[in-house]
Amino acid sequence: MLDIETLGTAPGCVILSVAAVPFYKSDGKIAESHFHMNVDIESCLDAGLKIDPNTLHWWIQKSSLFLELQKDTYELKGVLLSLDRFIKYHCKDDVRVWGKGPSFDSAILRDAYDRFKLSLPWKYSKERCVRTDLCGYEELLKKYLPFDGPEHHPVKDAMHQIKSMTKIRSMITNQQEDGDLFI
Repeated sequence: MLDIETLGTAPGCVILSVAAVPFYKSDGKIAESHFHMNVDIESCLDAGLKIDPNTLHWWIQKSSLFLELQKDTYELKGVLLSLDRFIKYHCKDDVRVWGKGPSFDSAILRDAYDRFKLSLPWKYSKERCVRTDLCGYEELLKKYLPFDGPEHHPVKDAMHQIKSMTKIRSMITNQQEDGDLFI
């Protein structure tokens, strides 16, 4: 599961933080090891990435979290290379990469890899969308799976997305013939 925090909403925007959490889709088991690195904003600007003023304004309203994501930062290229090594070490060659939105996490990272002429550590055809997987179940998730931890922290977001997918599968699997769900 990928999750990134950015200063924009489209490919070409500044990346603040990158997280990857390996998991097994079959049972939702989350690996003990995960990846998380904060990105130096200046290195993103040097690579030609842009800051969206509206997104920056949104982050300023969440100043403590924004400041947290600015601690212990690394140059973008180094973060991308580290993510590549992490994925290759922890996952199979045909790894499926999940993110929340087909045009967000993987698309923004794909653009960043392209800017440095680096190979993407997954096949484009293996990208998966959490939003699509959970479509129609948002209200059930709000009711039965509250968010654990600070929102917009990429590791916590990735773990919640995994738990959400697992919870919905569990609810569907345990569905009675009359349509009632067991929790």
